[in-house]
Parts: sequence; structure tokens; C-alpha cells
Amino acid sequence: TTATREGMRAGLRDMAPMTVAIAPFAMVLGVAIGVSVVPDLLGAVMAPVLYAGSANFAAIAVLDAGGTAFIAALTAIVVNIRFMMYGAALAGRFDDQPRWFRWLGPWFIIDQLFALASSRDEQDPVWFRAYWLSAAALIGGIFTAMVVVGILLGPVLPTGAGLQFTVPAMFLALLVGQLRDRPALVAAIAGAGVTALALDLPHGLGLMAGAVAGAAAGAITRRMS
Repeated sequence: TTATREGMRAGLRDMAPMTVAIAPFAMVLGVAIGVSVVPDLLGAVMAPVLYAGSANFAAIAVLDAGGTAFIAALTAIVVNIRFMMYGAALAGRFDDQPRWFRWLGPWFIIDQLFALASSRDEQDPVWFRAYWLSAAALIGGIFTAMVVVGILLGPVLPTGAGLQFTVPAMFLALLVGQLRDRPALVAAIAGAGVTALALDLPHGLGLMAGAVAGAAAGAITRRMS
């Protein structure tokens, strides 16, 4: 239909500039996977399944620090708490959508797609669905492909660079694209500070503490705004 075609064109056009920034970021994530204790194949699968760069960085850093899979998963969930707020803000755009889209669409919520969708006020459900899926497919495909490229480059880095490389990269991930959002910026800074102080705790608990502190700081800041 016309609405589908127009939505797809708009989604691809709006998302295309975002890929310029996400491509090198995804490659850095791939490099982090390549030098970490996470098997390369598992890391490549994690990219589209755990569809959030900062959460991937957090989980990898916890595992590199000797943490358990449970702590790594819990840390990733804490880092991704902001997506619940994004989903609540966009809930009205999903009300008139078919059931399959209401289940599938939220999987692709990331900072860039949320920002683009929030800036659009078109009310046609067909247009919005085409816009959302085309934009998500473009950035998701590039993100996954560049993670794989980074994994292939990882082995050329010095042995033992894993945790030293991943932790700074994780906090860079938390800051990317968030400088105009005060609560997110406060969350990233608080998380980095607490993690730096607690990094020597065993089993990756320092990273978990940083994630919790960052989430709490961001929530308090947003409530006070």
C-alpha cells in the first residue's frame, strides 16, 4: 500500500545517518567479544539476541571479571531498564497494531529508534509499522554485521587485553548518544564512578554495583526533572 511504501522510505531515510555512528560502535563491541572469555560464536549470537550494545558490553565485562552467567544477565537487565520507560512512552503507537507486531516490535527498541519514532507524529498504524520495521532492519543488520567484523579483528589484539579493553568500552557505550539526555548522562557517570571504585570485587560484582548505582541515579534524576 501507499502507507507501507511511504513508511519504509521514511524509516530507511531517517535511520541511515544513525548507521554512521553505530557501525564503528558495533565493531568495537565485536573486538571486545573477540578478546574476551566469551566464545566468538556465542558473542555473535548475543549481538542480535541481546539487542543492546551497552548491555552486551556489561555482560561481557562481568564474565571477563570472573562473574557467573546469572550476574552477567542481571547486570544486562539493569543496564537495559531504560527500555521499559521507552516502551511505556511508545505504548500508544502499538495499541492499534496486529498482535504479531505488538510482540515483535518492542524487541527492536533502542535509543536511536526510540528517538526517531518519538519525533514522528503520523497516526496511521500501517505507516508506523512499516517505518518501525524498516528502520529496525537497517540498523539491526548493520549492527550485527559490524559485530562479526569486530570479532574477526579481535585476535590481532594482545593476549589478556579483555577486561582492560571491555570496561572502558562499556562506559563509552553508555555515553554514546546520551549526552543530550541529562538522566542518562548522570546514570552513565554514576555507574562509571561506582564501578571504578568497586572493580576489584570478585565475580564481576563491581560491575553489577555500578549498573545498579547508574540505574538508581538516572531514575532519581529523571524524577527530579
